[in-house]
Amino acid sequence: AVARRMRAAVGLPDEAGLLVVKVASAGAAATAGLKRGDLIRTADGTTVDSLGDLDRAVHSSAGTIALGLLRGVEELDVTVQLP
Repeated sequence: AVARRMRAAVGLPDEAGLLVVKVASAGAAATAGLKRGDLIRTADGTTVDSLGDLDRAVHSSAGTIALGLLRGVEELDVTVQLP
């Protein structure tokens, strides 16, 4: 989860989510279009507020996972093909 002070510093809304701080250039996240600064809010329709939430969603998926993101003020949906 993103601490309230950090949310304010980078202009994020006070909502659930995980902040993307790094994306491996050759990884599945980069291929799906995730970028540094994105806020992952949902994974397969379930709210994400911790790394554990995202990890559970990834491990229960069947090879792909749908992520709901906030990028600035734009809401995006991306599908990540898992390795």
